[in-house]
Amino acid sequence: MNTIENKIKEYILGDIFCETPNMENDWDIFMENQEDEYPEGFQACEEYGFETPKDIRGLMDFKLRDLIDLAENIIPKDLYILEERDIWCSKNDVVQLGVFDSIEKAVEAAIKEYGELQEDGSDCHYEPIKNPNNVKLFIKKATLNVFEEI
Repeated sequence: MNTIENKIKEYILGDIFCETPNMENDWDIFMENQEDEYPEGFQACEEYGFETPKDIRGLMDFKLRDLIDLAENIIPKDLYILEERDIWCSKNDVVQLGVFDSIEKAVEAAIKEYGELQEDGSDCHYEPIKNPNNVKLFIKKATLNVFEEI
């Protein structure tokens, strides 16, 4: 199970319950409970005190789906890796300079470090105008959580 989902579950549990058994599987214990009473060790906070366990399970499930959808829309799907290479573009002299959530931020960071840049005819290859070290800058796009050659 991914850590974002676990953090969301912890957040929901903390929002609804004043007390839980504080076990690793509190979420599962409550969600698998089919009784009309709270499982041992669970106490709903005052604002949820009049809700039945069935209603709380439905609320927890709704909040989980809603917050996972929100997280998926907020977390960037593509990342941009800024690299410095020698002017011959050999793979022997590659320096990773950073990972960014947009190409604009990668270019901005490169400009801050190297000064004015000129494109070399492609969307993601740049060369510093003042270039005493004879380097080129590459910005490579990588998709998060996908196995692929970068």
